[in-house]
Parts: sequence; C-alpha cells; structure tokens
Amino acid sequence: MLSNPLIATALFALLFLSLLVSIEYAYKRWELAPEVSRKVAHVLATLFSLTLILFIQNHLFVLILGVGFFILLYTGRKYGLLQSIDSVERHTKGSYLLPLSIYLHFFLARWAGNTLYYVLPILVLAISDPLAALAGTKYAHRTRPIHMMGRVLDKTRIGSLAFFVSTLLLCAVTLWGYGYPMRALLILSVVIATFVTFVEMMSTGGWDNLTIPLGVFTVLWYLN
Repeated sequence: MLSNPLIATALFALLFLSLLVSIEYAYKRWELAPEVSRKVAHVLATLFSLTLILFIQNHLFVLILGVGFFILLYTGRKYGLLQSIDSVERHTKGSYLLPLSIYLHFFLARWAGNTLYYVLPILVLAISDPLAALAGTKYAHRTRPIHMMGRVLDKTRIGSLAFFVSTLLLCAVTLWGYGYPMRALLILSVVIATFVTFVEMMSTGGWDNLTIPLGVFTVLWYLN
C-alpha cells in the first residue's frame, strides 16, 4: 500500500497530525511544562520523518507535507491552537524551520543519490539537540555558560559536551551501518561531531533545527 506515493503521503500527514493532537492532549491533561511537550514533539516528529526516505521517492511529496505542516504550525501559533508547542517563554522559529529542514535534506539526499545525507543529519537533529537541551537545563547549576569571541552564548558547557558525545556516537553507529571502514568512520565521526557542536553553540532562536543537520550534511559532502 505504501508503494503508492499519494497514499504514503496521506498516511504520513495523518501520522504527524495525530502526533500533534496527542501531544496537545497530553500537555493539557497532565499539565506538562511547555519545554517538555515541545521537546517530545520535536523528537517524535523528527524520528518519524526518518522513515520518509523508505517510502517516498519523489521529493515533491515531502514538499507538500512540509508546506502543509508549516501552514498548520503557523495557524496554530497565530490562533493559540498548539499551546504545547508555542507556550515556551523564549522566542523561537524552530517549529517553522523543522519542516523546511526535513524537506531540504530529503531533497539533497535524493539529489545526491545517498540516503546517508538524510538519515545522519536528521538523526543528529532528533537525538543530540534535545539531549543537549536536557543536560544543559538539568545541570545548569553545576556548569557555566560558554564564552566565545567576546560573547556569552546561550549554551552551557555540559550541554555542548552532551551534544558532542551524542553526535559522535550517532555518527559512528550510522557510518558503521553504512559499511564505512573503521579508520574513515572514526575520522569522519570526530570531524562531524566537532564541527556541528560548534554550529549548535552559535545557533539561537530555533535556527539550530536548520543549521545542525546542514552542518552534518556539509561535512559529509566535502569529506565523504
């Protein structure tokens, strides 16, 4: 059934819509903190999107999904329909940028003919970014902010360390699954983790939803 791209696209649209409704219900039913419900939605939506590469070949169908959910998220914010995502105190464009980022890397992977260019960037976005936020928030009293180029970044040392370690492990496991030899795997994993950790430190306002996977893709493209 999923061999039909129209049916696959419709099912994915239903899946993502059900996720938003479920998160909104849980947020109101159990009075979750907005940061918690937002991160849960981020992780689940991003992980679900990984499977797009298995069932959809034409990037235009993913573009339709992305545009549709961009409109939905924009409307939800404007009319206060998605409080589980939009009630955070900080100003962020992350929810809008996520559909764009998913489509962009799906397109790049199909254009390059290598699913790794989609899987690894989106996987790092799904796992490393929330882990960094969780570690930085939970242990904020035990760590210090990062100072760089005369600026005090809105990041913590322990959060960036968590991001680096998580990204390093994700890269190693994923590249191993794609059959990379050990030496190339280790070098590429360290370079990606180092570069993207720096990118994450410099990204604010939700732009990390775009810059993190784009950083992973950039290193893969030039060193692969």
